[in-house]
Amino acid sequence: MKKVIFIMIIFVGFILSGCNKDEVSKPIFEFSTDNIKQTGWKGTLRVNFKDETNEKEISLLFLDDKVGRYEYKKTQTGGFDYDIDGKLLRIWGLQSNKLEGDWMLVEFTENKLILKDELYSEQYNKTLELTRDY
Repeated sequence: MKKVIFIMIIFVGFILSGCNKDEVSKPIFEFSTDNIKQTGWKGTLRVNFKDETNEKEISLLFLDDKVGRYEYKKTQTGGFDYDIDGKLLRIWGLQSNKLEGDWMLVEFTENKLILKDELYSEQYNKTLELTRDY
């Protein structure tokens, strides 16, 4: 009988040692309109054209699940329409063509968003690297 109790104590000890209360599971963020609407992002828009790279400040505000606003180089502002389909962010309705087009998701976390346009073009491509501001 003592052996059975001893084995049960060891078994319970193994089970309890596997539980770590300090370990918090990180949520997985899905790139969707639900997770991006009513958020603000700041960072850079990098444009590569042949051998030249141009990098300027940009901020994006996704107002709801269809409309957003942008500020580029602290001098250009405006609104845009957008749609998210899987890893694809489509932006249109702009006065500036810097943001308009199809952007592929590279990385999305709670506080980081990286998008690329023209993924396979060596001559011309754009990258948005943004940090959540709001």
